[in-house]
Amino acid sequence: MKALDVWPALPITIKGMSNYEDVDSSIGVLEHRDRIIGIDLSGLTGPKLKTCVTSMQEPFPILRTLSLGCNAEMPPMISDTFLGGSAPRLESIKLLRVPFPTLPKFLLSTRGLVELELEEIPSTGYISPDVMAASLAMLTRLRSVSIGFLSLRSFPKHLTTQSPPPPTRTVLPSLTAFVFGGVSKYLEDLMARIDAPLLDDLDLQFFNQPSSGVLQLPQIIRCVENLRTPHNAEIDFYAHSADISLTSKWPIGGRLHLEFEGDGLDGQLSLLEHVFSQCFPLSHINTLEIFDHDMQPHQDSRLWLALLRPFKAVRTLFFFDRDSIVQVARALGELTQERAAEVLPMLRAIIWFGGLNWDEVEPWVIPPLQPFINARELSGHPVEFP
Repeated sequence: MKALDVWPALPITIKGMSNYEDVDSSIGVLEHRDRIIGIDLSGLTGPKLKTCVTSMQEPFPILRTLSLGCNAEMPPMISDTFLGGSAPRLESIKLLRVPFPTLPKFLLSTRGLVELELEEIPSTGYISPDVMAASLAMLTRLRSVSIGFLSLRSFPKHLTTQSPPPPTRTVLPSLTAFVFGGVSKYLEDLMARIDAPLLDDLDLQFFNQPSSGVLQLPQIIRCVENLRTPHNAEIDFYAHSADISLTSKWPIGGRLHLEFEGDGLDGQLSLLEHVFSQCFPLSHINTLEIFDHDMQPHQDSRLWLALLRPFKAVRTLFFFDRDSIVQVARALGELTQERAAEVLPMLRAIIWFGGLNWDEVEPWVIPPLQPFINARELSGHPVEFP
């Protein structure tokens, strides 16, 4: 990298790598450790990552951002000598499928860290929830944390904590956004040790587990003051997962996004019904949006009724696909007379936002829904179709 000697001693950011020649070029640049403020090397093979990491064992005194990503099945491990074991000016760490089991020790030197992303953590990079919480305790400037595991195999067969939660939790005074992907037991143990008074954006993805695996979800949500009174709910069904998004009205703020892995619409409806039965924060929800992205087959209307029953305050129901509005219409149509007030008692409007015009959808929706419409009109609580 003699060309760098021609230029003034400006700060250097290393970004991008696509072939083996790039490895040699990057290693040459890495020799200028005292000038490098940013390193972004993503999508590396195992050998490339090992080569680069091997050349990064000395301190990088002004390094502010670090991003490493590996696409190998068995990525090489980062040791405790990485960056000389210290990076006092580091503000952002992003690791994708890069095992760094001694990261907690390394974080002791990064008191100014603002952003931490650990994505697709393999089993060789597993850090227990109690150790993870302890490593975050000193990061008082931390605003965003993302912890995502590669698969169920990333966890020990019997996930237990090494010690019970302490009587007082670690306070992260600046944390506003938290993302997690893994098993609920790990999240429960981690959140039992953390207090984040400003947290208002919670994004959780749970691996395919029995419904009993999310029993502590309300306790997790109760830890977040700004997420207790959401006003809008969106439910999205996919072939292999179901998503829930709860948001609060401005200026209160707050967003809670949950993703549950699971195949088949019936199974997803049953899982969500179980989740909503856990004292979930639904009492203030006044708008509900439903979208089945993959138009999955469905038979049992009782599952739809069980899903909708907890939404006592919903006044407006939005649909974005034909299948879900037809299935809900059939389910509600089974509620006649006084039973029509048992589900969505405050409902006033059903709104269609799909790709087809309402005139094209109406023949599929109104006939099965007519008994429900008639019963609500007789009760003095009519439902409109704006």
